[in-house]
Amino acid sequence: DISLVKHLAAQWSAVSFLLLSSDSDLDEFDLRKYPPSEAFSGLLPVIKPPEKSFCPAVLSDYCDDLASVLSSSSLTHLDLSYNDLTDSGVEELCSGLKSASCRLELLSLSCCELSHLCCAALASVLSSSSLTHLDLSNNDLEDSGVEQLCSGLKSAPCRLELLRLSGCLVSERGGASLASALSSAHSSLRLLDLSYNHPGPSAELLTALQDHPHCPLESLRLIGLPEKENENTRETVIGILTRVIPVSVDKLRDTVDTVHRLGKKNDAATNKMPRPIIIQFSMRTTRDEVWKKAKEARVCREMNIRFKEDFSKEDRESRAKLWPAVEEARRRGRKAFLKEGYAIIDGKRVEA
Repeated sequence: DISLVKHLAAQWSAVSFLLLSSDSDLDEFDLRKYPPSEAFSGLLPVIKPPEKSFCPAVLSDYCDDLASVLSSSSLTHLDLSYNDLTDSGVEELCSGLKSASCRLELLSLSCCELSHLCCAALASVLSSSSLTHLDLSNNDLEDSGVEQLCSGLKSAPCRLELLRLSGCLVSERGGASLASALSSAHSSLRLLDLSYNHPGPSAELLTALQDHPHCPLESLRLIGLPEKENENTRETVIGILTRVIPVSVDKLRDTVDTVHRLGKKNDAATNKMPRPIIIQFSMRTTRDEVWKKAKEARVCREMNIRFKEDFSKEDRESRAKLWPAVEEARRRGRKAFLKEGYAIIDGKRVEA
């Protein structure tokens, strides 16, 4: 296992040659197995062919080299988390990400010592790249950085489906910008992680994100699952999903993000039916497969549970027609919201 050997700098070119001349295809290359520093430069040629790479101890000095790899390789997944890339390093990376030949789809920059200063470069990448998943968690982006990112999210060419901003010092101003971006007709975002932030009243933000007819966040409802004290709702749901579709638990943990019950917990004592569960998916394909196969799934019959689409096509059309009235009512200080295919304004039901 060469991953356990401490190579000298001069030996890395030989290691690179051996890996590249191997008859077997390399789908994933984990640089976290290797000692850092000179190793990274020596192994850059190896990063080009695999689809996935995980890189440790990458300093900003190497980002220019890595950008050249991104602009000319088949790499689709790159994890640079827990590296002190800083803003200047990410700006160099962006030059490669914007290349027409770049195929990168998933980029993780969690805990990389980033600030709002790199967000303009990242926004330009969102407007012109193949990225579908971007993790910026635990960086001090603040509202000013998020506002710049939103300009890229609103761009018509943007393909981003998952954005993680957990612990990024986002407050009410940044939350409002994200709500605006999600309501854009061009938005493709399906999952947004804003945990460990303070984006104003969370109920109002969630309403803005979920009610707007253009918002494509995808979810399913699970109806009829009994509630248990101190239940781990997410793991329980993932266990059920493994019996609905032929996907591993690890894959489902990656594609099922937010799982929560609707309503207050004390409602369960007064209601005969358990509270429904909202399941939010990071990948539309997984969500659609669950919806398609759940109707015939044995586990649903055994447990007397069922899945329900959050909004049908007819509901979405009705919501699009009703949204202007809801928006106008809110501007006038009236209580208004959308529910399924109709609106509630000052307690009265309004049909499309």
